[in-house]
Amino acid sequence: MQVQRKLFLAVSCLLLVLTVIARGQRPISGPQWWYNFPSSPLTLQPSNADASYMDLNNLSGDAITTFRLGCITITADGVLVPAKLELRDLNLKQGAAWFQSAFSYRADLDRCPATAKRLAVVEVHFSDGGVWTK
Repeated sequence: MQVQRKLFLAVSCLLLVLTVIARGQRPISGPQWWYNFPSSPLTLQPSNADASYMDLNNLSGDAITTFRLGCITITADGVLVPAKLELRDLNLKQGAAWFQSAFSYRADLDRCPATAKRLAVVEVHFSDGGVWTK
């Protein structure tokens, strides 16, 4: 079972790299492009030193079924959310993490207004019907 999991992960990573190369996507570079609200039950965290892979961590006491990213701007007055992106399905149990390439967030950042080039989780739906929003 462990060997199958490692093989699946290796093949998935290879396919991801080939897809990125084929599409010519550029990496996300520059200042930190993500933000975590202190009260968020779902957080973005780099999986490696160059932040080319990210984990979505479920910090809540329930399973998460969907979530929404938003484009944010940090100002002297606080954090603004000028744009919210589409809801995304996610089946993430309590205390679990979802591993994903940061390249997949490039398209999200490109859809953000020029003044809001950071992403944050702004909405989370739980299996018990509860919702967290920012």
